[in-house]
Amino acid sequence: MLDKNLKVLIEYSKTTKLYKELYKNLGDEYQLTDVPFLEPAYLREIGPEYFLNTDEALCVYFTSGTTSKPKAFYHSPKDITYAKDYIKWIQEIEGIAGGEKMAIFMDQSFWGIGYFTIVGSVHAGNAVIPIDSGLSKEVVADLIRISKPTVLSSLPSLLEEYKEVLRCPTIRVIETTGEPLVPEMRKELQEYFNADIYDAYGLTEGIIGVECSQHDGYHFDPQRNLLETLDLDTDEGLQDEQWGELILTVLNQSPLPIIRYRSGDVCKISHGKCPCGRNFPRVWVKGRKEQTILLYEGSYVPVKDLEKIIFDTCGKSVPYEFNIIRNPNFVILEIILDDCKQKDQIVSRIQNLNYETLYLSKRNKLRIVVKKPE
Repeated sequence: MLDKNLKVLIEYSKTTKLYKELYKNLGDEYQLTDVPFLEPAYLREIGPEYFLNTDEALCVYFTSGTTSKPKAFYHSPKDITYAKDYIKWIQEIEGIAGGEKMAIFMDQSFWGIGYFTIVGSVHAGNAVIPIDSGLSKEVVADLIRISKPTVLSSLPSLLEEYKEVLRCPTIRVIETTGEPLVPEMRKELQEYFNADIYDAYGLTEGIIGVECSQHDGYHFDPQRNLLETLDLDTDEGLQDEQWGELILTVLNQSPLPIIRYRSGDVCKISHGKCPCGRNFPRVWVKGRKEQTILLYEGSYVPVKDLEKIIFDTCGKSVPYEFNIIRNPNFVILEIILDDCKQKDQIVSRIQNLNYETLYLSKRNKLRIVVKKPE
């Protein structure tokens, strides 16, 4: 039987234009498995008029747009309260809720997690030093030297890039988020900073969980998040301890509800008691579900192959987008790039994938022409 709070959330979501269309075939009586998935493309391609169903003041943040055009997220005051309460809960698990001096070193404008970490940390009883990642290394070094933080919250890649100016003998805990923390980088950062590292896991679409002192999976609050895992081939629901795609439902009535969102992350869940003594369930993350682009029946292009070429040539910060144009005898795969001056190198590398490639400079597009077999 569907949980009452979830049923209320789903019925509330039907007042938004997006879910009204998505749930048009959902009857009055349904189970969780009857509820359609929220695909990432819906959040990219549909404008704000689909979500805005409130007279409340809104705070708008965006994704970075490095893998497609940015997605906008609309946060009401209730969303901000929800986020800061959850971050307080996370910091209680990390053992840093109250009396700490936290340097929060990440983007403080475009990306919402910077702001939410600030208000959540203050709510947890900590003093906060926001340090924007766009500042020079000299300024960052001065802020760390002056503030002498006991906790440093940042992204693994920023910690690696700025480690010489971030190291401070007063730091005893590092909180990482926003990117995968691979074991090699964890070991390196732990040794360099001589601090305990607690990694937090989440999506732009929702905060999920955090490591405890066991560093074995991420605890999450089932009163705030409903997590499912689906078989990677069949989309059938899985039991505990089975690896599959993570499906996220944020149990919060927001201008932009997140209900059965396909994360693309390969995870497993356990509701067993953790050795740390907590009864909160845990989720483990293996990586991303392999994404492919269908050219024509039986022919796929692995997205990771194209991403590697773009990242190696233009760097990981260049925005890009894929588009497919299908014709009777051939298919055109467009790669739309912004502000990348190495397009000729990309063309050359794509040709090594055995695709006939045409380079069109108009509107920063590369066109890969793939002929269908006769």
